[in-house]
Amino acid sequence: MLREAYDGYGQPAMKATRSLPRSTLLVLVLSVVGFAVQQTAVVPAIEDIQKDLHASGEWSAWLVTVYLVVATVSTLAMGRLADLHGRRRMLLVGLLVFAIGSVGAALAPGIVVLIVCRALQGVGGAVYPLTLSMARDRVPEEQVTTAIGLLTAGFGVGTAIGFLGGGLLTAYASWRWIFVLGAVLVATGALLVWRGIGEQQERAHGDFDVVGTVVLGAAAISLLTGLTLAVGLGWSSPVTIALLALAAVAAVAWILVEHRVDDPLVDVHVLLDRRVATANLATIGLGWLLFSVYLLVPEFIRADPGAHGYGLGAGSAVVGYLLLPLAVAQTAASVAAGSAVRRLGSRPVYATGLVVLAGASVLLALDRTSTLLTVGGTLLLGLGAGTALQAASATATEGVAPDVAAISASVNSTTRRLAGGIGGQVSTMLLATLVVAGAPAVSAYTTAYAIGGGLCLLGAGVVALG
Repeated sequence: MLREAYDGYGQPAMKATRSLPRSTLLVLVLSVVGFAVQQTAVVPAIEDIQKDLHASGEWSAWLVTVYLVVATVSTLAMGRLADLHGRRRMLLVGLLVFAIGSVGAALAPGIVVLIVCRALQGVGGAVYPLTLSMARDRVPEEQVTTAIGLLTAGFGVGTAIGFLGGGLLTAYASWRWIFVLGAVLVATGALLVWRGIGEQQERAHGDFDVVGTVVLGAAAISLLTGLTLAVGLGWSSPVTIALLALAAVAAVAWILVEHRVDDPLVDVHVLLDRRVATANLATIGLGWLLFSVYLLVPEFIRADPGAHGYGLGAGSAVVGYLLLPLAVAQTAASVAAGSAVRRLGSRPVYATGLVVLAGASVLLALDRTSTLLTVGGTLLLGLGAGTALQAASATATEGVAPDVAAISASVNSTTRRLAGGIGGQVSTMLLATLVVAGAPAVSAYTTAYAIGGGLCLLGAGVVALG
């Protein structure tokens, strides 16, 4: 049966005329696994990279932040290009650019080159939503939930492998092998897509919003660069002030541009819908806390408890093991949350996930030298994140018109990523500025977790009252 759907970017999806072959679905799942492995494998290795390349903590944090910033823009841009030129083609582009970034990262002589290569990898941030769109295009209505569930599970499995594998490779070989492995996995995924998936011929009409894409990127990069430089130069520095002012001007300019172009990157009218705005405000805490943990927990695990009064004094391999519960719990919770959303509605499930995230931040803030609390905190964080992530897009699309439902979900994902980049950078600033005897004070961690947990609680309130 023919059906009309909307893809992850707000454009009419191509109509599915046959069941998605198992081999094609397998190719999409393997592509997602390879992408997810490389996305998270760098997390346990950040401190080793920092020492090896003689970089500062705030610039090392850009290994996560720059990826999020570029992925934020590329997810929207690649989605629109996929509408215009074909999803298979743009999925191949995303995978190949990601592979090129991985090769460059493996060979990077310094932190600047490595950050640039991570930015290239950020273009691959569109891989996961593109695979979801391709599944929706090609799967009959009754099989969509199963296909998306398999892709979601693949993403969770890849995340878990990335945490564990990244820690082990860094501990027993070199952090550069993380990127070598990533290049092989992602290039293999690209080869499988090229050989195993055909392109559908239907295309959307219109133009690509080049100006909107560039201005949005300028706003995000200026903001995060200003936050980074504020650590060394101070908030009153002309450079810091200029960058933050540029970010504000670019953000306003982006809204004006999107109002005036015929084919905007994002229909800003969607952002003004009360239900969409509620979901986006709530997702700020989710993104902020989740990506802050990616930077805070590895730093905490490595800290010497004898010298600092907190930490576990462990290496990269242990970092990977202790982050593994986060990925496993997130995968399991997302599956359970899907069923809960169907029975209870998205808002109660979303609010519950955010409250659980706030509870996880309390456990992590109380942790001083306890492996049990560290594991409990990451496990609870995974449960909350999996629950909230599953319900977030449903909340963003609940009750909105069908022709804007998909773009509402895409904007929600973009908001979460941008909040994650800002949260990670602010957390890194706290570690760099709240210092005792040359090392981050325990108050830096508690403050960072209090901000993230507080935003999650506020988000839960917004969802409950909205």
